[in-house]
Amino acid sequence: SRSIADSIVYPSFIRKHKEPGFHFPYTYFSIDTNYLDKNYVLGVDNINSINGVPLTVLSGVIAGKILFFSSNHFSLYKSYKSLGANSIKPVLQYFFNELSDLPSNIRGIIIDVRSNQGGDLSDLNLLVGHFIDKPLHFGYTQSKSGNGRLDYTPWIKAFVNPQLGAKKITIPIVVLADNVSASLSEAVVMALKVLSNVRFVGE
Repeated sequence: SRSIADSIVYPSFIRKHKEPGFHFPYTYFSIDTNYLDKNYVLGVDNINSINGVPLTVLSGVIAGKILFFSSNHFSLYKSYKSLGANSIKPVLQYFFNELSDLPSNIRGIIIDVRSNQGGDLSDLNLLVGHFIDKPLHFGYTQSKSGNGRLDYTPWIKAFVNPQLGAKKITIPIVVLADNVSASLSEAVVMALKVLSNVRFVGE
């Protein structure tokens, strides 16, 4: 047993590593800001970091007509609801305000979860819930109910619930993900893809 002490076995990563075009997580923010109009908002929160990587959230407009949002992992709800000041809140408030009263010049939206490896489940309602005006059924879920290999609860419907003041977004939405978008970022993609005006682009 000493030979495997402190070892990590990660079969899905090993499989993924063998795929053509594999790449490690990449920080796209420095590239994305080159495309955004000058008044974009960027927030970095070292308190809500995952594995030492600070939460980074970016939003702005591309060429005066495409609303853009990106997050490198999900702990948005915690930052948004925090009583203390942080640099994430203004970014989220900007993005949600734009969604609730879309300017006439905005013709489409990009949601970027490339290299986002997931996080807090509360963020699913917080983010996707700003695009809908009624509960959105996007899949099914079950939970472990015991120690046995097959001990699971029955499947139940999984919903995203609209957020207070949210409106149904009908303009085109593009969702970006890559081969290391995982966990909650995959759920965000799945939920948004249920909407008829959403197109997924990525790996």
